[in-house]
Amino acid sequence: MLDNFEKNCNKNFNKNEGGNCKKKIREVGKEFGFCFRKINIMIEKIWANHWKNSPNDEKVTSVQGATLRYIIENNDRNVFQKDIEKKFNITGATATNILKNLEKRGMIIRTPLKEDGRLKKITVTQSGYDHDKSAEEMIIKIEEKTRKYFTDEEQILFLKMLDKCIDNLEELMEEEGNE
Repeated sequence: MLDNFEKNCNKNFNKNEGGNCKKKIREVGKEFGFCFRKINIMIEKIWANHWKNSPNDEKVTSVQGATLRYIIENNDRNVFQKDIEKKFNITGATATNILKNLEKRGMIIRTPLKEDGRLKKITVTQSGYDHDKSAEEMIIKIEEKTRKYFTDEEQILFLKMLDKCIDNLEELMEEEGNE
């Protein structure tokens, strides 16, 4: 399929210009990384605008929000800092900062276990649930707008392609010694 795409793409370029589709794509800034970054910046701006009139929630980052969502989705069991570190592939120090900020905003409570005071169970407060509900509504709005002109088949193909990108980057992280 991609071979046909490249052949058709190359036919559409004036041969006097030289180069091929891959080169032209790079020249106009359409590398995957560039597109991913542009989408990320746009979503961050939409997200920030959504929270600008909410004094408590505006300082909750997307990572903190995702952490809150993870805790809510796993409320049927005890969630600890180590679970968050593993889920988001982050260091203990980063997880500590995320949790401290959520706790400071009154969105979570960390309670030491009686059996082992070093382990602190993380529980979401009503404020945390309220924030998550508003965030979920905004996420749905962004998702719907992002997918607006995609057919069901295109959405499935795009997600499969993104999964391949993620797999490839995870492989590169391992090769480069990143965890």
